[in-house]
Amino acid sequence: MDDIRWRLEEIYPDQEHWERDFSEAQKQVADFERYRGHLGDGGSVLLKALQARDRLRETGARIYNYASMKFDQDTTDPVAQGLRDRAVSLDTEASAAISFMAPELLALPEATIVSFLKSESGLDVYRFELEDLLRYRPHTLSPAEEEIVARAGEVAQAPNQIFKMIDNADLTFDAIRGEDNQELPVTRGNYSVLMQSHDRRVRQETFASLYGSYRKLSNTLAATLTAGVKRDLFLARVHNHRSALAAALHDENIAEAVYSNLIGAVRSRLDLLHRYVELRRRALKVESLHMYDIYAPLVPEVKWKVSYPEAVRMVQEGLAPLGAAYVEALSRGLQAGWV
Repeated sequence: MDDIRWRLEEIYPDQEHWERDFSEAQKQVADFERYRGHLGDGGSVLLKALQARDRLRETGARIYNYASMKFDQDTTDPVAQGLRDRAVSLDTEASAAISFMAPELLALPEATIVSFLKSESGLDVYRFELEDLLRYRPHTLSPAEEEIVARAGEVAQAPNQIFKMIDNADLTFDAIRGEDNQELPVTRGNYSVLMQSHDRRVRQETFASLYGSYRKLSNTLAATLTAGVKRDLFLARVHNHRSALAAALHDENIAEAVYSNLIGAVRSRLDLLHRYVELRRRALKVESLHMYDIYAPLVPEVKWKVSYPEAVRMVQEGLAPLGAAYVEALSRGLQAGWV
């Protein structure tokens, strides 16, 4: 089994090395203050600031990914919880440290940014970012205000973190009787497999087990969701977006019309979905179709199981058109325990 588990030592050999990087990241956060108020001093200064920001983000990403994956291995482990919480706090501190960059750059005349790009060739890699930054002008606050919002990031993550703890640590599911009539635990890992069982009773019991547990916490989950919605509305309004949807689409520069058109296109042809559902009902020979019938195989004779090595080979072949370098990096990750 070890060959199909991720290997966190690919990130850090042990927690001691994680602690070293954590201390280094704290120093990077403190050192970044030297660039505040100096981004307009010249192209070379701006380049150094952007490179320092990227190093901080890279270090922070390693720290967070290690801690987060360590936590995912056992969400009840207090040591792993502590690492994850520290990583989240560090991310908040890093975000606050670099929060002055956007408002400071937007305060410069556009001609100044253009001149920096012309005089400093090292900024070429940041050209798109700097040119795209102009879209953020109506939604960027003062440096002090942006820092306040950034420091609130850890609080803003509370709804997500609360749900993760409920979902991954506290929630349990009733066991069911499998196809062989033996008791079988229901987990998120085997849920999708059980929902493809040829035995409708197995599917029905699995569905009831999973969603029955969520139903017992419906009020708590609703309160958590409400808190998340209020957070999204708050951040959207603070940054002068007319809606949480507009704020969510802004980073990717996607027009709200694109989002609305996609929904409209789907709704305009729901008749095709209804035809498929009716076809599936008839194929399964059931009086009425339920959610636990949606993933049931329509051809009883076919039992398709794909092992992890087979799945790796299929992915490699499917992505081969992207080039040898891409497949080589992908293969290294798949074989080195990155998954």
